[in-house]
Amino acid sequence: MTQVNVEEGSSGLARLVAAVLRFRVIALFLFLGVTGILCFQIRNLDMSANPVASMIPPGNKLAPVIKAVEEMGTQREKLICILEVRNGDIYNRQTVEKIERITRKLMLIDEIIPGKIVSLATGMNHYESTVEGLMGAPILGRISPETEEDFLAVKRRVAVNPLGIGNYVSYDGTATLITAGITDLRTKAEAMYRQSSAEEKAGLSLKQYKKQAIERFHHDLLQLVAELKAEEEDANHTLYFTGDRLLAAQLAAMGRRQVPVAAAIMTALMLVLLAGYFRSLRGVLVPVFAFAFSVLWGLGLFSAGKLSLNAMAFLFPLLLGVLSLLCSVMVMSAYERGNDNAGTKAQAIVAAYRRVPVAASVLTAGLVSAALAVAGVPMIRELGWFGLLWALGTFVVVVLICPVVLSLLPRPAPEVKGRNGRGFEALAGRLTKISRGGGKAGLAFLLILILVAGLVCAWRLDVGDNVPGSSYVRTTNPWNRGFHVMAGKFNGPYLLAVYVEAKEKGGLLDPEAINQMGDFSTYLTCGGRVRQSVAFDYIVKLGRIALMDGNPRWWTVPASKKDVEGLARLLTFPGGLEVLVDKTFSRATIPAFFADEEDARIDEDLSAMQAYIDGHPSVYMDFHLGGGLLAETKAINDGTRDAYRKALAVALVALFLAGLLVVRSVSRSLIVTLSVAAGQALVLVIMTILGRSVSVAAVPAAVAGVAFGAVLGMYLVRRAVSGGREIAGSVDVLEKGWRKAGGGVLFLGVLAFGSMAPWFCIGMKIPADMALVLGITVLLQSVVAVVFIPALTAAFQEK
Repeated sequence: MTQVNVEEGSSGLARLVAAVLRFRVIALFLFLGVTGILCFQIRNLDMSANPVASMIPPGNKLAPVIKAVEEMGTQREKLICILEVRNGDIYNRQTVEKIERITRKLMLIDEIIPGKIVSLATGMNHYESTVEGLMGAPILGRISPETEEDFLAVKRRVAVNPLGIGNYVSYDGTATLITAGITDLRTKAEAMYRQSSAEEKAGLSLKQYKKQAIERFHHDLLQLVAELKAEEEDANHTLYFTGDRLLAAQLAAMGRRQVPVAAAIMTALMLVLLAGYFRSLRGVLVPVFAFAFSVLWGLGLFSAGKLSLNAMAFLFPLLLGVLSLLCSVMVMSAYERGNDNAGTKAQAIVAAYRRVPVAASVLTAGLVSAALAVAGVPMIRELGWFGLLWALGTFVVVVLICPVVLSLLPRPAPEVKGRNGRGFEALAGRLTKISRGGGKAGLAFLLILILVAGLVCAWRLDVGDNVPGSSYVRTTNPWNRGFHVMAGKFNGPYLLAVYVEAKEKGGLLDPEAINQMGDFSTYLTCGGRVRQSVAFDYIVKLGRIALMDGNPRWWTVPASKKDVEGLARLLTFPGGLEVLVDKTFSRATIPAFFADEEDARIDEDLSAMQAYIDGHPSVYMDFHLGGGLLAETKAINDGTRDAYRKALAVALVALFLAGLLVVRSVSRSLIVTLSVAAGQALVLVIMTILGRSVSVAAVPAAVAGVAFGAVLGMYLVRRAVSGGREIAGSVDVLEKGWRKAGGGVLFLGVLAFGSMAPWFCIGMKIPADMALVLGITVLLQSVVAVVFIPALTAAFQEK
């Protein structure tokens, strides 16, 4: 056991570090044992099964309607294939053959439901009245069209079919959709697991079996898409693929390919930056150790707490791990600088922890990160709980175990002192000169200007880039290209559904109720922005006119409920449209397909639709707005706006209060808080100038940026003050303290930015945006701290 003079550490933290060093063998074995348990817990880490659902605030007024529309049976799990003709239209023999081949190939896939495959070759029936009654046949007919007259007949059938123009055939006739409904993979895997023998299960749990089954299907789905593109694309035909399940498969593939590469580059950059700064193996190993094990402990505690992590936010634990790295670097820097003034290695380690506010930094960062828990968005709220657990794990790793690791490594050589960070110190010296003399007034004005501009930007917050699916991958991704072709040439995917609920069971069979739904649908179509809206009345009228040999005078709703029900049950139209009416005729949807890809006018569209509902009350049913991609986007946008403002405000208040507890000085706490607020305001102003909207990824990045800024600010104040002994000390000593501490802060900012940089370019857009916003925020926070904190400190001292 190492002997330590406890008097060397007068603070509680120093005494704690001294005690750990005295019993370092026991502490190390306990740490390794608990780490093993937590690593085992990580295997059971729960990832949200539905990432979109965890981004929608449960308290949002649209959330219940979104859920109700989904419960009606909308098939979201489907593969969407778009066959586009470059020259001419789709009504030709070569294109029809491709449609038929693709349709047949999709039927051979076990996980694809044959009855849920819809194309011009199947699932889209054209109804005609015959001597045997109303008969349906595929749009292409029972025999493939051959002659020009055959193709003209196909065009006519498409024109009158509810799934025709705009839904499965583009408005310009140059593209067509083929959709394939996919079975519930989890339910199927569970059924297969229960029927499997003990040998087939091979010791796998149900959760592991489900995971493997989904991974296999994702692999097969990507292979199927690649094969279809290779076989069917030619000089005149292009295939695009989109759909929720394909997106999940592509994201999973990106995770396997890109995450290990980005993590390896991240580690390499950490090693290079640390080696260049400390120029010792010790200076590299200890911070990286702190980074890795703080992430492990945070994830292990998170999993043990039965909390769920959204797959889109998988990078957040690593980003907070970078903060653990910075805390360890602060200790390492103090250890190497103060090594010559200590008697033994253990005394040098204790003295380093006494000089650097590492425990206070971890505590403050944890409390600030917990501000995310006040958000109404489940995904963001979960990250707040992770922030608290990360702080607990980081305290153990950085405060308790890193001293033990340092004690096992060789002591720094005397000549190392003062050699590291000279370039950063020189830059910090030039920045801090601004805070002296006439620069104070200018900095005060600049600070006020930045804070006011930030408040204005926060008040008029531009929220966007939250479209489910499209915002998860980059615009250049093949999936997104298919998504945008759908948006440009078809009705989908920008859908806003009106949910209709009858006041009594079967109430939607009443002819007047049907006509009221039709009136609403007509209003939507005539409003200007809605491409198409097909309500239940269209199906009833279509069935009646088909029975009457296409005579237009029968384009009406029968006066009898019995006739209405008979017509409705005759016709079935699976596929592209939302479910128009349920089997009990008590619930229905009125879909509104919007033409443009902008989501900025959702509020305006909802207001206009609500005004119609308020002005046309019905005794038969209630209309509710919600459902579809645009409703989900609107709910996520609302949650993001509320979460950003609320979480950021709570984080800054938590920073000020934590600062009071830690530094026990109102002025110093206020100085750090103002500096961090200025950094956040500057980021928001820059985003506004560049036209970048705030997405759901920016909320955890902003709060984490406050945590990083708090650590940098507290470190700068503490190092500078201890370097000059007192704020009122000699000018030379004080300037030297600011320069050395400022150089350390600038290096920490560069280290954090460099560590996050590899994640900026990955294909998964939400984690990439989270890393980009946080990386830029931390870099700006380091510069803002070096510029403003010395000036604010001088100003408060003058008072």
